[in-house]
Amino acid sequence: MLKGTCCCCFSNSVRHLVLLLQFALLTSMFANILLFNVAVVYDDKLLESSHFSINRIDANVDVSGGRFKRQVDANSVNDDDVDFVGPTLGSPAVQEVRKNDNHIDIGSPVVPNEDEFSVTTAATPSTSPKFIGPTTPKLVFFTKQTPPTTTTTSTTTTTPYISSSWPDKEQEEAKEDVVEVRKKEIEEAPASPTEENVTISPYMGNFLPSHPLLALSQATTFAAPGLGMLLFFAPANYCLRRFGTQLTVTSFALVSAVATAVLPYLLGMGNIPIIIMRCIQGASFAAALPTIGATAAKWGSLKEQLFFLTFSILFFQVAPILSWPLSAALLGGNHVNLVYSLHAALTLILAFAFLIFYRNDPQQHKWVNGLEMNKIASGKIQNNRILEKSLCSLLFHSISSWSVWTAAVGHFFALTIVLMFAPVYLFTVLQVSRDRAPTVAIVPFVLMLISHFLSTVINKFCNCTSHTIKIRICNSIAFIGTATFFILLAVLPPSENFYSRSVSLLTFLLLPLGFSQAGFYQSSVIIGRYYSQFIVANLQAALGFAFAVGPFVVFFITSDNSTNQWRICFVIAAAVLIICNIVFCIFGSGRPSHWAEDSWNPFITHKTVDRHADRSTECGILEMRTISEFREARK
Repeated sequence: MLKGTCCCCFSNSVRHLVLLLQFALLTSMFANILLFNVAVVYDDKLLESSHFSINRIDANVDVSGGRFKRQVDANSVNDDDVDFVGPTLGSPAVQEVRKNDNHIDIGSPVVPNEDEFSVTTAATPSTSPKFIGPTTPKLVFFTKQTPPTTTTTSTTTTTPYISSSWPDKEQEEAKEDVVEVRKKEIEEAPASPTEENVTISPYMGNFLPSHPLLALSQATTFAAPGLGMLLFFAPANYCLRRFGTQLTVTSFALVSAVATAVLPYLLGMGNIPIIIMRCIQGASFAAALPTIGATAAKWGSLKEQLFFLTFSILFFQVAPILSWPLSAALLGGNHVNLVYSLHAALTLILAFAFLIFYRNDPQQHKWVNGLEMNKIASGKIQNNRILEKSLCSLLFHSISSWSVWTAAVGHFFALTIVLMFAPVYLFTVLQVSRDRAPTVAIVPFVLMLISHFLSTVINKFCNCTSHTIKIRICNSIAFIGTATFFILLAVLPPSENFYSRSVSLLTFLLLPLGFSQAGFYQSSVIIGRYYSQFIVANLQAALGFAFAVGPFVVFFITSDNSTNQWRICFVIAAAVLIICNIVFCIFGSGRPSHWAEDSWNPFITHKTVDRHADRSTECGILEMRTISEFREARK
């Protein structure tokens, strides 16, 4: 398999093809985990629950403010005669009025008696409505009374408060009627749900019931991938050492594909099967960062170590950018099984391609010629494996390594908040329509991708200071800049433009975070040199920790899904970033650790093979062979 030489287009660049294939496979596996976060927005059945507290009133028709799910009786109301006016933004909403001139609007504290009523239409005002505040709107409870057989419609102009023409006596009577109706509804209402008789929804629509066990169950649904990463972090590293990267990553990718394909069939079975399947998805991704570190150390040259690392971690941005718009288009057409199947099929194809093309060491790859092998091996000391046996103790006693891992916790925690909750936050809190929410949610990752490449250019040409200072500055730009946007989201005052300004801040939220590749990521390569692969491998634990803790923080704080509660989450995210950056700026380093200084010899850059006079020899050099191949040739 893969015998002979490769096409001249790929000559001396097989390592880059290996890097690209690894990146594509990890992107596909990560997209499988993120797919659930978008599918939540499109599940109408589970978004409407007994604990419905989403910050909007929904119905089944699409309007400018989003999709709305609450309906009036279709037998008594014609859809053409109904407009919808949102309770806070002045978007179209159902209006109930009495037949006489005295009428009130939905959302006001006074409700008409159970007399016959008519449904009217209210034109959307052309000017900006008066801002009421970014709080959870009052929900309208439609009674089960039978509407009159004869209804009339008329066009009226409504106001967001009780008409001043109502006499005080009638207001008092209406209030008394409301109290009586509410007492009757409370008496006739069924018993409050308990843990035993409630089907727990793993979706944000059933956002944090008051019962802590229910909240724990829902948070676990979102945190399951992170828990899987933590539980299988050690087994994944053992499999990589025992069976090699090729077989381990291929097997994990196949498991991820199967779990993704099965997941849509479990959505109606409660949250326990979903938690198990998403935990399997996270477990299959537990070898991601260890694989990146191993590939960078074995396939990258001395000058390409940082490039291999920073290019591979782009899957954090590319996965949502490619997956969420496609998923939104298919989920909007109710093709739930199809979107999961496509993700699983792509992962399956890339897994087999990885199995066929990837090799654990470049010496084992038939397409790697002598010239490329010389580039890869030049400067790497051959006795590195002697230190690997006692490396664990050295790593955990290194302050520089701990500073990198601490910075990674803050980095991944900020990413977790946006990756897991951006689509739902945009839809349920910021009033972005369902179809636009996934598209708007990818903008922060597009800007982060741009800043990632921008920081690469700046890092390459800015040599006016030492590596340590430059790394600390870039990491501070990434963390403090992102924390600033989190704080702005938290302190943004209520105003007419609150929602639009919040969306704007959210889109620029991750823009500074792209500079982290020139911060703690670069530090991990410098302080570890050849052993940076083990420092990068332990970043997987930080990723799993952030993915596991982040959902619990969000769920247990935003019990009502209100903007004030989300402000607390943003402040916590900013605090984590600032604290982690302070630790890194104090202990982070841009110099090799003493135990890693001899793992590279950058002065050994001369060619280790000689030119050959025979022009027919490939690339004009002698091919390098492994020791086993050399011994077989001598026999």
